[in-house]
Amino acid sequence: MVRRLIPEDKLTEKRRRQREYLTNNPKVHERMKKYAREYYQKNIIKHKIRKKKNEKQQREDDIKLFGGKCVSCGEPYNPNLPKSNLEFDHTFYIKSKGISSNIHIQIQDLITQGIDPKEQFMLLCIECHRVITAVRRNPIKAKSILELITKLKIL
Repeated sequence: MVRRLIPEDKLTEKRRRQREYLTNNPKVHERMKKYAREYYQKNIIKHKIRKKKNEKQQREDDIKLFGGKCVSCGEPYNPNLPKSNLEFDHTFYIKSKGISSNIHIQIQDLITQGIDPKEQFMLLCIECHRVITAVRRNPIKAKSILELITKLKIL
C-alpha cells in the first residue's frame, strides 16, 4: 500500500527541501526506494508483527470511541477473543476515490473534517450486523419473514 502524500502546506521546511531534492534528482530517489524495498524484504517479519500490533491498537481505540458495546443488543467488547466480537457497520456508503477501505483511516478522516463518525458508522456485534446486512440487501424478504415470525408468535 502506498503511503499518502502530505500536502505542500502541511510540510515542514526540511521535508519540503527533501521533496524538492528528490524530484530534481530522480536517480537518487530510485536508489532510496530500492534500498527501502530491500530493507523491508530483509525485515518483513518484524514489520508485519509491528503492523498487526498497531492495527489491533487502532481498532481498540476506535471501539472505545464508539462506546465499546453493540448498539443493538448491548454486547460488550471482548479484547481477549482472537477475532473481535464487534464490527463496524456503515449506516450509509460514500463512494469516492479518496476514501480508504481501512475503517480506522475513514474514522480519522471524518474526525479531522469535524464530522462525528457515529453518523457514518455503527458498532454492532457479529449477529446483529449479519441481520441488518440481510435486511438491507433484501427488505421485501425481511418483511415477509417478520410477518411469519409474528404469525408463529416467536417474538
